[in-house]
Amino acid sequence: MTRCKTFPMAVFASGFYFSLYLLPVSMMVGYHTQLVLINMTTNEQIGVRKYKYFWDENGRFRNPFDQGKVRNVLMRLSPDRSLYQIPANLPAACAKGCCGEVEMTGAKKARDEEKQILLDSVV
Repeated sequence: MTRCKTFPMAVFASGFYFSLYLLPVSMMVGYHTQLVLINMTTNEQIGVRKYKYFWDENGRFRNPFDQGKVRNVLMRLSPDRSLYQIPANLPAACAKGCCGEVEMTGAKKARDEEKQILLDSVV
């Protein structure tokens, strides 16, 4: 800038301004690329301790959705329609190890009891 007297200051200022966004955006791209490679969501990665399906009986971390880096990326680039559908047979899907069948059944039973109490009070 000192050698060239005709260097426009607006170019320098805009370059500096846009470079402030470069670091945070590149960090987000890196973080989400890592999540795609291990096939996890941000919510799962942040709260990994609260999801029991990530932990085996010995207390070791195990991602049941990881299918290898290449297949994980391909799944994100061309997702299958079945990934967005809730299974019609939810307890059978839970029996495969995705979630605790006991927890789902207990929660459903509590909701059913609450609905029944509300219906009894109306009638």
